[in-house]
Amino acid sequence: MAQATKRITAEYTLISKERINGVSEVELVDDNIFEWAGYIHGPQGTPYEDGRFRFRLAYPDNFPFKAPAFQLKTPIYHPNFDPEGNICIGLLKSESWKPTTRVTQIFQAILQLLAEPNPDDPLDASIANDYSNNRSDFIKTAKDSVYKHATH
Repeated sequence: MAQATKRITAEYTLISKERINGVSEVELVDDNIFEWAGYIHGPQGTPYEDGRFRFRLAYPDNFPFKAPAFQLKTPIYHPNFDPEGNICIGLLKSESWKPTTRVTQIFQAILQLLAEPNPDDPLDASIANDYSNNRSDFIKTAKDSVYKHATH
């Protein structure tokens, strides 16, 4: 656990100094280095632009050998998120996780997924179907969801 604490502290220091465009207000939850909260901002030119999505990033005791868990607390209409805000992204899957992965890479991958959803690996098949087969309805519903949940 000491190794995890040291690495997570270094990651937190890095993200505090090197701001990532699209990520803000990263802070510890209850002064716990193993749990972070903050905001992901929807990329411009996407249905999520102007959206501000609260997230939690929870690190396991055996980090960096096991990936952290990322969850959006703000509802989002996206094929790669489930209703509880869990994400389906290759980088965080156990079979793909690399101990050398930096937190900046995690955030960049999430922002990229917001810009380019992956309907071939969805957590919500009906949203993936909308994205693939009825893009205009998908965009409208996603924008409506952002307005309702993520712009206040």
